[in-house]
Amino acid sequence: MADERLKTAASLIRCGQSLVMALDDGPDRWQEYWDQRNAGGNYTDEELAPLGITNAQLIQAVTLIENFNKFMAGTQPNNDVYRVVVNGLRHVGAQI
Repeated sequence: MADERLKTAASLIRCGQSLVMALDDGPDRWQEYWDQRNAGGNYTDEELAPLGITNAQLIQAVTLIENFNKFMAGTQPNNDVYRVVVNGLRHVGAQI
């Protein structure tokens, strides 16, 4: 029982820390994405191939960050594709 409780506590801390990272870094990375995209056009699958991801997967990450930022700011996120985005990101095999 004690081991299971420690695993649960450790998992909760990891989840909380990942949210802190998203809060600290997400808005800046989101803005950087749009600055680069506006300056140089869409990312291409070929450009992202060294990371093992596609442009569609990158857009999923950007969308999730945008929705998380909206949620934390108290505004309405775009929930219509939430599950598609989350499930897609769960299976990204990027070696970053």
